[in-house]
Amino acid sequence: MKQICYFHIAAVLTLILGVNPLLVPAAYCNSQITKPEQLTYSIVQEFPHDPEAFTQGLAWDKGNVYEATGLYGQSSLRRVELHTGKVELKHDYDQQIFAEGITIFEDKIYQLTWKNKRIFQYDKNDFSLIWSYEFPYQGWGITHDNEQLIVSDGTAKLYFLDPKTLSEKRRIFVHDDQGQVGRLNELEYVNGKIYANIWKTDRIAVISPKNGVVTSYLDLSGLSTNMKSENKPDVLNGIMYDSVDDRLFVTGKLWPSLFEIKVVPIPH
Repeated sequence: MKQICYFHIAAVLTLILGVNPLLVPAAYCNSQITKPEQLTYSIVQEFPHDPEAFTQGLAWDKGNVYEATGLYGQSSLRRVELHTGKVELKHDYDQQIFAEGITIFEDKIYQLTWKNKRIFQYDKNDFSLIWSYEFPYQGWGITHDNEQLIVSDGTAKLYFLDPKTLSEKRRIFVHDDQGQVGRLNELEYVNGKIYANIWKTDRIAVISPKNGVVTSYLDLSGLSTNMKSENKPDVLNGIMYDSVDDRLFVTGKLWPSLFEIKVVPIPH
């Protein structure tokens, strides 16, 4: 079977249909995409994590850990002390809200909701609500590149949004040499790349924000087996990056541990 190449169609769509070219997926050809590099990890340090937390997102900001938890009736926004896992500040949602990922941009916390079609904006210091915005898609993961918010909806699409208005500026379709990569969940922006948990797997896709190409996969298989827990840990979900000290952290839903890890290339 021949691979299908997608060529530049933005100009044609713009002329014929009046489509905004910023919303057209970047052109790509699978046969021209380099196979993603395979990465593994080593554990630098293990920290305590609330085993009751159904983690939807993590964010690091000036020495503080911020965490989002989900499920109806259990959704929350938290500030957590890294070394003890103690919850220092918490906002609980109403029963009808299923909260999702978070990011911190210009001292404001943005938190998604799954099916409620809302994005909430909070003051990071006291969790007071500043505003809530409509969002037409499911909310899964969110991060930012210091200019725009980047949001996932559980598909292969990533949306780039204006932080002030939440209007969509562009979108990319994430893909590797085999085709589109879906089920993108929690996101983190790390050294110019987007890290995305792939739901129900032990892999993180490392994505170019320019064209959606997966440049590498980080395999975290076996990480959860290092933990001792009374609860059955759920899927890997939670990526946090400390850009000042260049530290990468990961955890999962109902995990009793949060890990600082070092990314290690797998030898060819």
